[in-house]
Order: sequence, then structure tokens, then C-alpha cells
Amino acid sequence: MLNDSTAMESWAEACRAHRSPTAAIGASAVYLPIYALKEKLALPWPLRDFDCSAGRRSLNERTEESPTLLAPVDHRLLSQVLGCKPAQILPLIESSSLQGLIGHRSVRDACFDLVTLAKQIEQLETVASGQIIDMVHAARIASAHGGHMGHVLAGILLKEIPFRPKSDRKALLDGAFVGVDGLLAWMAKHLASLETAHCTLLDTIAITGMNKQEITTACSLGLIKPLGWKRELCFQGGEISRLLSSHISIKRWSKISGIPARRALASLTESSFEAAIGGVLYSRTEELDSWLNRFTSR
Repeated sequence: MLNDSTAMESWAEACRAHRSPTAAIGASAVYLPIYALKEKLALPWPLRDFDCSAGRRSLNERTEESPTLLAPVDHRLLSQVLGCKPAQILPLIESSSLQGLIGHRSVRDACFDLVTLAKQIEQLETVASGQIIDMVHAARIASAHGGHMGHVLAGILLKEIPFRPKSDRKALLDGAFVGVDGLLAWMAKHLASLETAHCTLLDTIAITGMNKQEITTACSLGLIKPLGWKRELCFQGGEISRLLSSHISIKRWSKISGIPARRALASLTESSFEAAIGGVLYSRTEELDSWLNRFTSR
């Protein structure tokens, strides 16, 4: 199995035949047993370089052989076929966008069925119109709202975020695109849900785009109230939301728009917009919002 090419070909074909109901997720779901073994190989066995998909029929072609009716995985293998990190699976459970096979007390002891997930993915509506962005940009937008790819995946599976997968994908998110308007609306709800949550300094930096010194300056100016100063700064999510509702962080705007902050700052320094912290934080006005929207559409 580890060094015989005929055995490898036979195994791959068996996976394609019996695990074809999981094909909507991607090649990693169909050939998961092979990929799982590859990960555990420390020595340079030929199997490590074996291409499961090479020369094989389309994953979407069903065979006459009886396909598997259940493909259980734990949270680690689930993250592998989805294309996210194991720690990012929790939002899928919390939002009920994905159901586990059995009752569980935590993500670590949860079990999921890939056949059920594949059927769910087949029912998703792909992006037909509007602006779309890749998953790298989507991850930056999620971060600017206190979230990560797990929250994006939850929105996709709940049909809140329009989704366009790549046809020859390995993992679900590989080369995929999402609708930016749906993503922004979904992540705005997530940020609002953090009203009473305690956000660490690192969380606050990720959401606001400001560094520690700039956040400390905002605290000194009374623009945002920390929960305490004894150790590391910590904030309630509601405090961060209130800051962002009354002010615009240029670096956060940059993360969301995908436009380098230096380009906007070069023009902003020549404008009359009021800066709470020069080059960093500006008072939110309709005029500034309109100006930034025009700048984005250039």
C-alpha cells in the first residue's frame, strides 16, 4: 500500500467509487482515508507523492457500486475537508449550521457526517451577481468583525453568504469566492453579538486595525473605555462597537475594502475631515463615509 503503485491506484479508485456522495465538498473528502494516512507518514514512502485524482474519472460521476451511506469524521478531519483550522469549527456548532451525529459536550468529542454535509453544500445557491471576493479577503473582513473563517463558513452553510466554489477544489474553500455584501451583513451581526464579551488587546487590535499605542491613545482621549489597566488592556465588545460607530479607523477600512491605507491617507491629509488621532482615527460623518465609498469605487 505504501510503495506499490497498483495498490495505490486501486485504493484511490475504491475511494472514488464508495465515497462519491461526499464529492460536493471536494477531493479531500473523497480521498480522505488516503490523505489521512499521508499525514502520518514520517518516512519518504512513495504514497506521500501519490496524486489521488490523476487520470481518474470526474468525482461527480456516480458508479454502479454501492456508495457509502455514512462518512463520519472528527472536528480535525472536518476542518481538513473544509479548508479551515480545527479551532475554527466551533461557530458551525454554535450557529447550528452543521449538526453533529451524536450529542456532544465540546467540539473535541463531536462527530460529523460528510455525506450529510455534502448534501447541504449541493443545496447552496452560488453567487450569480454582485461583487465577489476571495477567501483571503473574506478572512480579513471576518477578523475586522471579531471573527474568523469558521464564522464565514457558518454564514455560507446557513445561506446568509452567497458562495461560489472552485470546480476542481481539494477542500471546500480552496479557490472559492463569496458575495461581499452578504459577508459584511453577516459579520456585522457577529460583531453586534459581542456586546458583553470581553475582548483582549489582540482581539481589539484585530477588530479596529489599530496598534497598542493607538488604542492606548484612544483610551486617554476617552474615546473607548477599557475594563481595566492593571494587566493587559481588555475591552467589552460593546465599547469597541461604539467606537467604530462614531469613528472610522482607516486601517480597519483598509482591511475591509482591500485598498492600501496609504493611498487613502495621502488624500485624507489634504482634506478637512476631523481626525481624533491623526492618520489613524477620524470622526464618522456622512461626508467621510461618502468620500471613502467614492474612493473604493475608483
